[in-house]
Amino acid sequence: MRTLLVFVFGILSSTLLRSQVGLGVIQVDVQTTFQIDLFAKLSDTIPAKQLNFGFDEESYTMDLANRDSVDTWFHPEAYFPDYDIFLLRCMDTLSGRYLIEVDSGTHAQYWIPAAATYTFRSWKDFLENVLTIERSNPQPIYTVPDEKASTLKYDGQDCFSVKQVQGAWMEITTFGPCLENEWTDSTLASGWIKWHDGHTLLINYYLIY
Repeated sequence: MRTLLVFVFGILSSTLLRSQVGLGVIQVDVQTTFQIDLFAKLSDTIPAKQLNFGFDEESYTMDLANRDSVDTWFHPEAYFPDYDIFLLRCMDTLSGRYLIEVDSGTHAQYWIPAAATYTFRSWKDFLENVLTIERSNPQPIYTVPDEKASTLKYDGQDCFSVKQVQGAWMEITTFGPCLENEWTDSTLASGWIKWHDGHTLLINYYLIY
């Protein structure tokens, strides 16, 4: 199974939401985006950096045209152009611009002007529509979204779909094709886990097989 692994970080409050994980993700249209101007400050009119895209004749897809010059600092939320997947983490939005993270390691951020080729999705909307998730670290599965609630026994391999997201919690259930393809032999009808704890990654999520 070819997978796309994207890390999701936690929030504790609206302040931490902006400073740590952001508001959600920007989905960039890979096929129609040719240049992204990156501004160091909200008020800047001259971009500090640029991302340029063009048609790659070897892969027959749109790809970074200036990859060699950006590889040292451009490591976004997800970039898989052959699958039309290009995600930028959105930290804030103001005055028709998005504050995005361009490097998931250094957390470097720049402003980009809103454009028709960008689609903003909140974390709640985005996570409720990913293909599958798994726990990245051991944590209990609860009957309800409360750490004081009783827990559920589950011995199978993690392969869950998301039923809903409520703040730091998500309700999960076994992803049907995982059983059909024998990726797991255990069934979970419904349970709750935390997808963040405010500082630490608690889940991995997958967008494709």
